Amino acid sequence: MSSEKLTTTQTLLDLKSNPTVIIKKLANVTKEIALASENMPSMSKLCREHGEEKVESVVAAMIYDTSSFVGDEMTPDKCKITAIEIMNTYPYRSLKLEEIYIICRDIKSSEKYGKLTPSKMMTAVKNFWKDREKRAIRSSIDNSQARKGDTSLDKRIAADPRFAESINKMESRNRSINQKFLK
Repeated sequence: MSSEKLTTTQTLLDLKSNPTVIIKKLANVTKEIALASENMPSMSKLCREHGEEKVESVVAAMIYDTSSFVGDEMTPDKCKITAIEIMNTYPYRSLKLEEIYIICRDIKSSEKYGKLTPSKMMTAVKNFWKDREKRAIRSSIDNSQARKGDTSLDKRIAADPRFAESINKMESRNRSINQKFLK
């Protein structure tokens, strides 16, 4: 199978992939694309399909590459321990490899990191997770409003028969009907 036809997940899982191939393959992957894509399985699912050690080694390799890019390299043991920590922290297991790559890419382009430590990596993952939750909620609300049609809350309230103006109109109409019958 040629590397051009590989999915981004397959490219990351192939530890022999040239870093240039990985960078080119994932160049257009954004946080929103990774969150919404059904073709990018979570690390938990990848662990069931390919084994936990394989996924941990891929995450450790990404961490090691990032640490060597930003300054002093973390030892391979520290990278492996950090990867295991990420994999065994409940909510982070639902992240996708592409999202871990995005975290590493953000660290590489940031000036604030300096030497990458396991603590800084875990903080970056935690911050990404918080941002991901906000994006997921926002996306869910946007999808819900799009399905409802008119997204203006004021218009929907005004159209509701329980709205005060509607009730006043109904009361007025009922009074006029009652007055007709009372005469």
